[in-house]
Amino acid sequence: MMIRTVLFALLILNSHVLLAESERDPHGWEFRYTPYAWIAYIKTDAEFEESPGEPVEPGGQTRGILDVLDMAYMHNLQIQKGRWGLMNEIIYLDMSDQTTPNSILIDSIDARVILRVFDLAASYEVNNKFMLLFGWRHIATDMDVNIDFPLDINSKNISLQQHWHSPVLAFRYSLPLGKKWSLAAQADYADDLDQANSFMATALLNYKLTNLLNINLGYRYAEVDLQSDVVSLDYALGGYLLGVSFQW
Repeated sequence: MMIRTVLFALLILNSHVLLAESERDPHGWEFRYTPYAWIAYIKTDAEFEESPGEPVEPGGQTRGILDVLDMAYMHNLQIQKGRWGLMNEIIYLDMSDQTTPNSILIDSIDARVILRVFDLAASYEVNNKFMLLFGWRHIATDMDVNIDFPLDINSKNISLQQHWHSPVLAFRYSLPLGKKWSLAAQADYADDLDQANSFMATALLNYKLTNLLNINLGYRYAEVDLQSDVVSLDYALGGYLLGVSFQW
């Protein structure tokens, strides 16, 4: 089922790796703003506890994000001075989908999910190639799920709001390939030791178009596991990244 809920995002989260490498004044302030898109496939496993009789287990479904996306906004903002910096990530996703589970007990499931992600992390540049990031991740999702049953049985509606908080630790490695090209790789792990954990790995090719503008192209894979009293969600996401970095 495609309840692409706190997913594509959370996962998209920690997109600081989208920021292109460039020359900078080591003693001055640097600002980078990066709107970006993640054209991902999504494999979702979901289980709802609020269903008549037994939990609803729609099973895994793989879909393209563009098939279910109604509206989205994603950006990354990084401020840096010397070795230390601050990163902020904001993700807003509005998604809807309809699916028919492999079950004689359910006719169809309609779902709408609004996902909001706020990421805040401090960064420390160990050297000109290696950077550590550590901070906090907040995920909020509004879900409205309507389950239709056969034989004219009354449909079941599940509406809920869920929030997750997790500390996150990441590292980034960058490799210049000349004056205009560079490679970057990043991995991060977030875990609240209870209900939420996620892993992401990203590889990017960056091109310095001008002193103020960079183009980023890459690939990201992520796994997300979210639990609550009423729903369990597991996501696997993978796809291409495209970003544009404005820096000054």
